[in-house]
Amino acid sequence: MFFSFVLIVAFKPSILATPVSSAGVTTIAIPLGVAMIVFFWVATGIYVRRASRDFDGLSDQIVQEANQ
Repeated sequence: MFFSFVLIVAFKPSILATPVSSAGVTTIAIPLGVAMIVFFWVATGIYVRRASRDFDGLSDQIVQEANQ
């Protein structure tokens, strides 16, 4: 997602310069950027939750087996 955004900025910036509405001055880049930030925060939260739930138990098990 982020890599696509960077490629659009580099090669087709006119796409991001498109206004959200005909009466407004906000371009499509602003809500897209906000959506990316929210998406990455949510993805990070999901990863941290899963890592804490699944991977920490596996790590503890490996350490216990290694100490025996």
